[in-house]
Amino acid sequence: MTTSIVKRSSSALLAAALAAVLTGAAPAIDKLADCNVVWDARSTDESFSSMPLGNGDAGISVWVESNGDLMLYVAKVDAFDAQHLLPKLGRIRLRTDPVLEANNLKTTLVLEQAAVEVVAGDARFRVWVDANAPVIRVQGYCATARKVSIMAESLRQWQNAADPLPGSGTAALLFHDTADHVAWCYRNQSSVWAENFVRQNSPELVAKTKDPILHRTSGCVLSATGFKRINPTTLASPQPVTAIDATVRVLTSQPETLEGWKAEALKPVRSDWNAHLAYWKSFWNRSHIFIPKAGAGTCDLDPFRFMQFPQARDVYAGHKEIPAAQNAAQITQRYALERFCEAIASRGAVPPAYNGSLFTMDMPAGAMVFDKPKGSPTSPDGRDWAQLSFMWQNTRHPYWAMAARGDYDTILPGMKFVRDGLEIAHDRCKKLYGVDGAMIFEASWLHNVGVFPIEGMAAHLRTHLLATVELPAIMAETYSHTRDEKFLRETVLPCAEEGLKFYYNRFTKTDAKGRMLMEGVGCAETYQGVTNPATEMGCMKFLLDLLLSFPIDAQRRATFAKWRAILPDVPTRRIRGMDLLAVGEVYDPGRVDCETPEMYSIYPFRQAWLGTPQKLAMARQSFHVRNTSLDGTVDWQPVETGGWQSAPVQAACLGLAREAARLASINFHDRFAHWTGNIVKGPNGELMRGSCESPGFVVGDPKSGLPFPYRPRAKFPAFWETKMDGTPDNDHGANSVNTLQAMLLQSDGDKIHLLPAWPEDWDVSFKLAAARNTTVEGVYQNGRITALKVTPESRRKDIINHSAPEARIRTLVEIACADRNWLFNLPPMLDGLPTPGPVTGLWIAKFGESVTNTRGTFWPGCNFRDNVLYVHGKYPVPQLPAKVLKQSALSDSLLKIEYDQRLEAIVRAGVSAGSLTAGKSGTTIDLGAAKTFDRLEFTIENPNYLRGQAKSFRLEVLQPDGQWRIVHQGKIYGIIYSKRFPAVTASQARLTIDAPITQFDLFPPGRVPGCSNGSG
Repeated sequence: MTTSIVKRSSSALLAAALAAVLTGAAPAIDKLADCNVVWDARSTDESFSSMPLGNGDAGISVWVESNGDLMLYVAKVDAFDAQHLLPKLGRIRLRTDPVLEANNLKTTLVLEQAAVEVVAGDARFRVWVDANAPVIRVQGYCATARKVSIMAESLRQWQNAADPLPGSGTAALLFHDTADHVAWCYRNQSSVWAENFVRQNSPELVAKTKDPILHRTSGCVLSATGFKRINPTTLASPQPVTAIDATVRVLTSQPETLEGWKAEALKPVRSDWNAHLAYWKSFWNRSHIFIPKAGAGTCDLDPFRFMQFPQARDVYAGHKEIPAAQNAAQITQRYALERFCEAIASRGAVPPAYNGSLFTMDMPAGAMVFDKPKGSPTSPDGRDWAQLSFMWQNTRHPYWAMAARGDYDTILPGMKFVRDGLEIAHDRCKKLYGVDGAMIFEASWLHNVGVFPIEGMAAHLRTHLLATVELPAIMAETYSHTRDEKFLRETVLPCAEEGLKFYYNRFTKTDAKGRMLMEGVGCAETYQGVTNPATEMGCMKFLLDLLLSFPIDAQRRATFAKWRAILPDVPTRRIRGMDLLAVGEVYDPGRVDCETPEMYSIYPFRQAWLGTPQKLAMARQSFHVRNTSLDGTVDWQPVETGGWQSAPVQAACLGLAREAARLASINFHDRFAHWTGNIVKGPNGELMRGSCESPGFVVGDPKSGLPFPYRPRAKFPAFWETKMDGTPDNDHGANSVNTLQAMLLQSDGDKIHLLPAWPEDWDVSFKLAAARNTTVEGVYQNGRITALKVTPESRRKDIINHSAPEARIRTLVEIACADRNWLFNLPPMLDGLPTPGPVTGLWIAKFGESVTNTRGTFWPGCNFRDNVLYVHGKYPVPQLPAKVLKQSALSDSLLKIEYDQRLEAIVRAGVSAGSLTAGKSGTTIDLGAAKTFDRLEFTIENPNYLRGQAKSFRLEVLQPDGQWRIVHQGKIYGIIYSKRFPAVTASQARLTIDAPITQFDLFPPGRVPGCSNGSG
């Protein structure tokens, strides 16, 4: 063993670099080594201060305790117990005598090597998990000879493996043999999986299917060169040594006997450091993102900017900004760390657990869990939502992010897992629904068996079957990159065809136009009673469009084309005089959680995004009002970003560079007081989670001495604190890195959108993957692309450069003209503000008045300020009920028109255009004659509103017998309500609510003449 295990000089430089980052004086990060994590302190809270390693299948957490012991937690991605939970396989403790100098300690995660290096005085260790073998290695060198012991510890009570095994549950077994190794395992003596399989599937399939949980055996064999076994759990050096080389063999299998597992675990497995390095060199060469500059000054991290009632904004006072240099450095480092964390857990037989992956840890009291801080410490086996192994709403997020990095080897095992359960999914579809096809429950176990029996299943899970087509969509997106014909034939097409069959065979009704009518289903976990949900409909169109672009046989092509032709358009809702994206064509107002599934039409299913210019303005406006209750939806959980919210990615898909950058910065900073609003100050300044009626539990206390948000947090930068599910929060990390990638590159068939949402004042160097086996490598600096390499070169012609001056100015003007946030009592869109940059600065200096303090209108290309209207481009001048005082051409494509009156009232009238009550006052309206209407929209005064506090209302019509009949009723949250209902004919109507009404409109069926469709 040589001293080259740890490179002192590079570690010192990296420590200095990280220290600079933490003080805000961050140096530019322009290479992978700058992203290494370096700690000089020992752990005071066990694995809560650990670093992750893994090979995609086996994972470990590494730390040094305050007593100098080197510690490892061992986990495996498919080591499920009898209850289908995923506990740790144990803990390894390495102890030396004399002890390691914990006061003179440096721990470094070396990303290039996928290794952790520990230097403690004259002792040096390298810990790694072989990229190509199920082996963990701990190698060390000590200048001073030491006695060393290595112990295995279990979090579950061991029994002697020679004793009789229990009849059920999972047996924790320690082998009491005499060989110089320590061996232990956990063997399942029963299977909760089997119980659900029998309920969900046919007896014929049950009879021929092997239970994957029963007798599943997972464990380790610990050995060390020259070490002797001194008891069943411990190896020790016979005398002081200067070199240490320990190996932990990790194995999950399903043998007939316990002895069979041990025999397999003891077989020699070759571990190769050079081959390990070669794999990780190849991995890091696939792609990268380095951000040397993220603007100047400070970065705004206000996570409640677009809220009508932003109670929670106050608790972020003093914590809303960080230096731009620090933002650039931590985004760059944490991007690399998250990519690493996904890779080291995503090459096993099953997808990694969404709620903590392989790296759950000891959590102290006060650490955040799903909805509040922990009341007491918990072990790393205390995983939140542990029973729900694969929640596809969550598990999907890393997979959507991987293709753009070229990390196909981390996608394919997860997709194979889905494919391997296709027969069971098909059989279950026949039994439960009586139709041909295959379906996947949101909450699933091995082989796509559902966690819950369908009888008594919660409604939001019973109807949430999106994974049935979304997983094939991820497969198809992957094939669009790799063009792997075997993957297309054996995985993509079978899964896609079976999943689509389920929907087309189950929902056979069509509407008057011959379009598919999917009724009484859900939209994500959030809405019920939905007709034609944005989620399923958008996904099916996305998937079918991809399939039809692939080389498939004529029969499939004809079937897919027929299916595609009957799918309806993107669902929308009419509010404030414009169309906005909707959950579905019909939906109940109830909301289970903070999801905004209408945004799936933007991402991941690209039905209204940069590639659909006719829907782009509508989608942008919809995005900005996504957390405002406009249709009676409960707004108790408004979330701009964080966790499994894909809003940052959606902003990028809409070309909203500054908004995407803002949300990405908030995500990467990862300092949330709580994942929802209604945070109030307690009597002593503590942060309280407020309910609708009164303050609830303490979220954080400034007197704790901890940094904001004043609670214990994991030390590793990419162990994201849970927002909704578990720590590390995999969904949060995946959405964060996906945002950064989408800001730089989006590919759609032959088109490659380059820098579609990259701020003009951020510098970057990057390499990413696009469809059709394409890589794009570039440098963007001071507002221009200074280097661009496209492989193959033939694909350069397919690039659309969104960073060109004309493209950036066009985007600025389009957003300013279509920004109607003011009609919703929201601040203006960041990307429509005249913020000078290296590209737009000259244009703004000359024409900036046309986008300064202006408001968007319903007229294409027009915005206004006071009595001035600006008409951009070649759009016609609207005919307004006002006198023109002056008209001037600021350029050949920009008119300035001054009127004799302020224009707000004229523009605002567009909200009520076509209303049957327009021009009438009061809340009891005489329509003059019998009129038919099917949509109500009204606005109230509701000062000091606290989210979740509803006001009930009734819409009534006068019947011929003189009685008032209720035709629509519900609740309004906030200030705006608009909703369709079954058409009603009446001559008089009245609206009853306990609040002043400032707008009351009834609209006739069909599209209202004269109103913009929101396309700008």
